[in-house]
Amino acid sequence: MVLFATGTGYAGIKPILLTALKRDADVTLYWGGAQSADFYDSAFLDHLMLEHPRFRWHPVRSSEGRVQEVAMSHGHQWEQAQVYACGNGAMLGQVRIHCLEAGLPSHRFIAEAFVASGRSSAGAVSLSFDPVWEKVGPRYSLDGMLAAREKSIRALAAIASQLKVGMTTGEALEMAARQLQAMGASHTWHPTYIRFGADTVRPPREGIDRQRRLRANDIAVVDLGPVWDGYEGDYGDTFVFGDGPLHQACTTALHEVFDETRQAWLRGLTGRELYDFAEQSAASKGWRLARNLAGHRLADFPHALFESKELADLEIPPSEMAWVLEIQLCHPTEPVGGFFEDMLMLQG
Repeated sequence: MVLFATGTGYAGIKPILLTALKRDADVTLYWGGAQSADFYDSAFLDHLMLEHPRFRWHPVRSSEGRVQEVAMSHGHQWEQAQVYACGNGAMLGQVRIHCLEAGLPSHRFIAEAFVASGRSSAGAVSLSFDPVWEKVGPRYSLDGMLAAREKSIRALAAIASQLKVGMTTGEALEMAARQLQAMGASHTWHPTYIRFGADTVRPPREGIDRQRRLRANDIAVVDLGPVWDGYEGDYGDTFVFGDGPLHQACTTALHEVFDETRQAWLRGLTGRELYDFAEQSAASKGWRLARNLAGHRLADFPHALFESKELADLEIPPSEMAWVLEIQLCHPTEPVGGFFEDMLMLQG
């Protein structure tokens, strides 16, 4: 396992590191920073190296190079590696390019653009929610929602890394439940959904084949709804195994549709207009938008006490940090689908 972090992105990598060490995995961490003081957990990491002979970490000062450049010089077996990266977007892009060029399979690269949960709570004061459609509970805070999002992203990465060819859907669901519990989720506000192959075109509440096995050339969807410290997380994504061109095309189109729709939200579209836009965006790329997955509220648990309206039915522009944008694409003729969701926020 190879881990990359820049600055405070280390906070997103640390739980993955500790989980890997519990499994006695070979782990190397590259942590980039401008100066020595940026490596604020260096004493702890040095101690970990003494306790775990299979762990190494490398502080990389910006004056000395970039984390991906140092990693490439260390002779990792990239064809068999699992890579996690957390930090600024520029770093993530460069690390991905270097790793894939070195032979890393694309589904073994998982990245998170880090948004620190310490982002000023004063920003919450500027959030203006609709009093009818966007009610929140007394505990609602910007920091709480961001922390739940970050934990959900890390949980998804940990679960995706444990999906193995030959595993059944039922086995994957059991693994995901153990992982969420180990990371501290109190429960889930919606069931965990995992879909392999032809089941990826099915909506979450439709039955699946729990005995379906993940194939060497396959596509998989994971959708999580954990509750962390009383706040709802909700994050889902699609992963490709092997090099099937249709599977790759699906994930590419999926993220393009999501990004384009989020940009449309920034222009002030209503919830209904967003899904009309997403439908047109998907069609322009040769895919069909499944509108039965239509976005929903998110808040301090349980948001269902306040409102159960779907985002696609909302006749006002949705506010930041209150709604989840869900995009499910299906191929028009083949049993291939993809799913991605994230909370609508200005810095997604």
